Amino acid sequence: MKRLALVIAAAASAAAWVAPPAAAVEQVFFTSPSGNIGCFMDPWTVRCDIRDRTWSPPPRPANCPEFGDYGHDYGQGIVLNADDDAGASFVCANDSVLGAGPPLGYGQEMQLDSIRCQMWPTGVACQDFMNGKGFTMSREAYEIF
Repeated sequence: MKRLALVIAAAASAAAWVAPPAAAVEQVFFTSPSGNIGCFMDPWTVRCDIRDRTWSPPPRPANCPEFGDYGHDYGQGIVLNADDDAGASFVCANDSVLGAGPPLGYGQEMQLDSIRCQMWPTGVACQDFMNGKGFTMSREAYEIF
């Protein structure tokens, strides 16, 4: 009986030393190597902002106030919400994700759940591979698909 108690105690002691599972990544920030694009990603959303660009966003929507106490910047970035059949849209916000994270090298990718972004010398491409919606963004152009 003593031997069984020692085996159980040893097993319990060994179990206490097992490292707990790593916590799931909740959010990630990354930047293009040039620093011109910054992105935020969590399992449900990706947002990328751009500093210098030669293109203009489409006209500001009515639900993005320009003046008053609640005025917002518009068009400095693009946001994609997972499983949203409407697809990506331009950012309407008073903040920025530029410079908020370390560089993601050219040819590298970041993925959380169904959203994946890839960094290229020409810019960034992000897509929700569950519904195919996404966007590309570079200094010269953008595309929402």
